[in-house]
Amino acid sequence: EYTYGTIAEGAESYRVETFGKIFAITRQALINDDLGAFTRVPAMMGQAAAAFEAKTLAGLIDGNPAMSDGVAVFHADHENLDTASVIDTAGLSSSRLLLRSQTGLGGGKINSTPRFLLVSPDRETEAEQALAAVTATKTDDANPFSGLSLIVDGYLTDASAWYMAADPAALDGIEYAYLEGAPGPQIETKAGFEVDGMSIKVRLDFGAGWVD
Repeated sequence: EYTYGTIAEGAESYRVETFGKIFAITRQALINDDLGAFTRVPAMMGQAAAAFEAKTLAGLIDGNPAMSDGVAVFHADHENLDTASVIDTAGLSSSRLLLRSQTGLGGGKINSTPRFLLVSPDRETEAEQALAAVTATKTDDANPFSGLSLIVDGYLTDASAWYMAADPAALDGIEYAYLEGAPGPQIETKAGFEVDGMSIKVRLDFGAGWVD
């Protein structure tokens, strides 16, 4: 006999907002643009939009905001906050155990496999040494974490923190989105009539937040 089950659903939410800038260039500058600076403006706007997105995502990690249960993302109540301060075999092993022990909304074990180690530039060398593959002559000398991928994010500002993460395809964490039909920065140009020159506008409909 088949029995009916239910699907647990999280209460986290975020929204997409609109961000933008306008860059104006005069007719004289256009005429004198021997170095092609004007043609580089759209690319520069695209790079600025990408940097804005990266800074927003890093801010969600650094900021450690409260979830729908009123508790911060990284908190002892969520059993995802480690006390290990050193990135070494002992510290990585402790964090891996916490990640493996995470439970889903329905109460079952998620059993996630760590894949990434995320650090600020302040701890890049320490992390590289901890993940370095070595040719071991005995079991005790082997590095069980050499398979982790290192991500160094210059927008992370907490030099003391480091993070272990599973594959985003296997476990939800931070999610970001664009307005439907407008992925990435949208760039428009408008020639001046009242004033000689041209304006370039970049618009980004973007949102991000913790979902689990």
